Amino acid sequence: MLIQKHIEFHGESGKSYTFEVHTKSARLPDKAGIYIIAYAHPRGHLSGFQLNVLFIGTATNLESAVAALREKDSWSSECWNYTCTLCLDEVAKRQEYWEDLHENRSVQF
Repeated sequence: MLIQKHIEFHGESGKSYTFEVHTKSARLPDKAGIYIIAYAHPRGHLSGFQLNVLFIGTATNLESAVAALREKDSWSSECWNYTCTLCLDEVAKRQEYWEDLHENRSVQF
């Protein structure tokens, strides 16, 4: 069950970034951007959910980068159930946004 279609993350700077939410097995855009590998746990019908960030990465092709992770046998594979994506072609902005999000390891949403 997909929890919601979009989620906002806040970087260290306080800036908000809107990501699309996908199930782990979903096909992702063949575009550049930032991806967040996450474990989402429902907290009840009206309480929303708790999202735990496992990894934040950047890629020139989101589908290829995340597909490679799906094939790896790693510690995160058992926990990972959602991927959040933000398509962003501009390399400098992608790096800036990634650094802002990566610095805020708690990644508020």
